[in-house]
Amino acid sequence: MEQNGHLPEVRDLCVDYLAENGTVRAVDHVSLTIDKGETLCLAGESGCGKSTLAFSIANLHKPPALIAGVEILFHREDIHGFDERRLRQFRWNETSLVFQSAMNCLNPVITIGEQICDVILAHQPVTVDEARERAAELLLTVGIHRNRLGDYPHQFSGGMRHRVVIAIALALNPRLVIMDEPTTTLDVVVEREIMSVLGNRNRLSALRFY
Repeated sequence: MEQNGHLPEVRDLCVDYLAENGTVRAVDHVSLTIDKGETLCLAGESGCGKSTLAFSIANLHKPPALIAGVEILFHREDIHGFDERRLRQFRWNETSLVFQSAMNCLNPVITIGEQICDVILAHQPVTVDEARERAAELLLTVGIHRNRLGDYPHQFSGGMRHRVVIAIALALNPRLVIMDEPTTTLDVVVEREIMSVLGNRNRLSALRFY
């Protein structure tokens, strides 16, 4: 059954960082909503709080970050009230995040095929062979041949590692993908291809920061 509500709905978000001389406000009274299949792009200079906002929506903040009284709703559920079990279901299954330094997020001593499969096997009741086939499909989606599954991150260019991380973000067919500067390391042709792939997914909503 399709749930009602936005993906997500942020109401009056403020985020402060504790510093030696007091607090520094990184996000100041931000409200936004994203609906199913909708893409919202936010542009701003480095240090303006884009990554802080992304981490807030994915409920990834740790001290010294402090989130003021606010609601961040996903299908009308307040994500800051999630317990560990619900958070595990929420992350990657319902919302995934492509970090700003995405190409540095891969484990250098594990093949990319294993890293994609690990995400799938941790969240879905599938066999290793089924996970590996899904991983091959994901690589093709981002323009990488399936015979690269057994390669390690150092065997890829920075742009290709970035594409691998985008493939991982799509592995569980989340409803929302948060992308923090998603195409920084990609050339314009690959950027267009990746954005086209994301745009053609009917259920997918996206929040992109530039």
